[in-house]
Amino acid sequence: MSIQIRKIIRPGGSDAITPADIGAETPSGAQDKVDTHEAKVAPHSGHMILGTSNTDINKVKALELKTDTRSLTLTYTSGKLTKVEEKDGSTVIKTTNLTYTDGNLTKVTETAGNTTVTTTLTYTDGALTSVTKEVS
Repeated sequence: MSIQIRKIIRPGGSDAITPADIGAETPSGAQDKVDTHEAKVAPHSGHMILGTSNTDINKVKALELKTDTRSLTLTYTSGKLTKVEEKDGSTVIKTTNLTYTDGNLTKVTETAGNTTVTTTLTYTDGALTSVTKEVS
């Protein structure tokens, strides 16, 4: 990307107004900033971080409409859903593994982008009594 600066002639005069005359960025200074920005691998990737701790709260009133075109591949074992692969074409983006114990869902392991979130469900006398998460 390059920046174009047009010369403006002062009324009644023939000398051009310079960026310094109006306190504006010089063309070379502006170009340096553009070059620095474009050289970054993912200049806006950090803007999606909505929280940095377990106590952060993000309130959303807007409807979320996911417009991705990924597909899901479902795997069943003995009639139970045990694996979900979210794919972009043939590339697996996210894998979710489901583990059952005595007929109850006891573990959900989600892996995407080199991060794994493991949710463990604990039952007492057949009733769900706790849910914990571990991130690795």
